[in-house]
Amino acid sequence: MSKDRSPDTLIRRAKQTRDQADALEEIWLKNALEDVAQAYEWLALKLAAEPTNSIN
Repeated sequence: MSKDRSPDTLIRRAKQTRDQADALEEIWLKNALEDVAQAYEWLALKLAAEPTNSIN
């Protein structure tokens, strides 16, 4: 699995995205970034649960 697709990297990106959202005042943009953070976490969980040889 490439490093940029590892669960740890995706969780780190989710945290960074949330930190960026916290710095914003535009509620719609905060909500959009929260959705992105949740997508990173979902993908990290999915990748962590799959055997490494099944990831393309």
